[in-house]
Amino acid sequence: MTVENLDWERCVRLYDCADALHFIDPPYTTQNSLGAYKFWTPGDVLRLRGVLDELKGKWVVTLNDSPDNRAVFKGCSFKPVSTHASMTGKDGTGRRFAEIIITK
Repeated sequence: MTVENLDWERCVRLYDCADALHFIDPPYTTQNSLGAYKFWTPGDVLRLRGVLDELKGKWVVTLNDSPDNRAVFKGCSFKPVSTHASMTGKDGTGRRFAEIIITK
């Protein structure tokens, strides 16, 4: 097993080959998340799609389900899911989020 501490794009390109399967779980693009991570902008998602289109290997991406994210990944397969946040709120309960699993 290898653990890397690299920018996501550099890591994906470093390990890309025809037999690779890349699983990418970037931060949400909405401020309705827990705020544990910096939110991604629409530009970040466009950059991700551009990199993915150049890969030799296959990929799976999970993102918050939004019309903008679906538009960026038009032509891909979507599986909508509901995810329970692992972090809890002040009242001790976690929140649920609508996500999509995207493949091409």
